[in-house]
Amino acid sequence: MSAPHVDRMNVEHFELSEKITRLNAFFSSDTYKSLDPIDQHLLLGQFGAMQAYASALFLRLMRASAQDDGK
Repeated sequence: MSAPHVDRMNVEHFELSEKITRLNAFFSSDTYKSLDPIDQHLLLGQFGAMQAYASALFLRLMRASAQDDGK
């Protein structure tokens, strides 16, 4: 059984991954293409930040898993 904070990180990573997938699909939509270029640029920046956040969460989860394996 994992610690409560690890469970929360797992849920957060899963939900964030779903949002990243949906935003990535949105980039191909007509709605995205109709946005002002500044808004498109801001969404791309948001996408990058979300990916960086997901990566940090993943690394924290891997460290927590390795620590659990060492017990």
